[in-house]
Amino acid sequence: MTEDQLVSLFSGIHSRSPRQVNASWESDAEIVEVLDHFLLFSTDSFSEREDFFSQTPPERIGRNMAWSVLADTLVCGISPRFLLSSWGLEAGRDPEWLSDVSRGIESTLAHFGVSLLGGDLGSSANWHWTGTVFGWSSELPVMRKARNREPFRLCVTGTLGDANAAAFLGGPQPEFEWREPVPLQALMASDTSGGFLDALENLRRVNPELSLTVELEKIPFAVDLPQIPQEFQLIGGVGEYEFVFALPENVPLPKDARVVGFGDFPGDRIQAAGNAGQTAEIGVRFTRNGKPAGRMRTAPPDYRSVRQEEYFAVTQAYFQETFCPTETLSRD
Repeated sequence: MTEDQLVSLFSGIHSRSPRQVNASWESDAEIVEVLDHFLLFSTDSFSEREDFFSQTPPERIGRNMAWSVLADTLVCGISPRFLLSSWGLEAGRDPEWLSDVSRGIESTLAHFGVSLLGGDLGSSANWHWTGTVFGWSSELPVMRKARNREPFRLCVTGTLGDANAAAFLGGPQPEFEWREPVPLQALMASDTSGGFLDALENLRRVNPELSLTVELEKIPFAVDLPQIPQEFQLIGGVGEYEFVFALPENVPLPKDARVVGFGDFPGDRIQAAGNAGQTAEIGVRFTRNGKPAGRMRTAPPDYRSVRQEEYFAVTQAYFQETFCPTETLSRD
């Protein structure tokens, strides 16, 4: 089953809290309003095979896993406060390896002032780690669902593509960078846990009236590999957990971010005019130096439904569907 199908299956069985602010897919963390505060919760699991950690140093594994969990509240503009964790451990796992992973986790928690409250230990055929983060705010967090309808700049933190490139080449995962919370004035935001195009899809799916233009020449790529076109690195389902957010023109740009595009909500105007046929300007488009370079026609692949040996081929097919032919397509 695809991830969408699994979410539909579980949400059809389990009820949601009447205090919950967000519906499915509307933000990276779950948000509940209690006593004039917004509580944020998020949980994520990791394993060696699914997260391409087999060649990654253990302390970096811990650092990356902890950051990946905390990022779900930080991208909502809220600092995390507490973490619970659960280990499924293999028999005979080297204690030194476990110590190194734990030191990586603790370095991330210490940087953000997050306390590990405890958790659970169990056994497993292959190791896996799950983290659950908690935070709260008196202000409404930033969600994927836009809070206002106004023109904006599309911003990203850090560099993109190196996590996918490492997965394609079978190398160690890069060390993810720590980021400050997304500005609370942002209209909407998501992280690149599944790659940059996945983040765009997160925004697109809950904002059907959105028009977004991404200027490819402004994308801050982390690596330049002749065998892997740069746009190709934006598609795969292994992300570097950078932040993608929409910032109104009058809000200062954070120091670790850069503008890579612009957008608006013409769907609102089209709907108000009662002309459903005027839909050409809605959606996500790509340009390069002012010229058309592609368009998102469908959602990126669901890599949970793809065998790892097919990972590259599936990504290549989506790359060719999405981007206009350029010299990068002929790279060996």
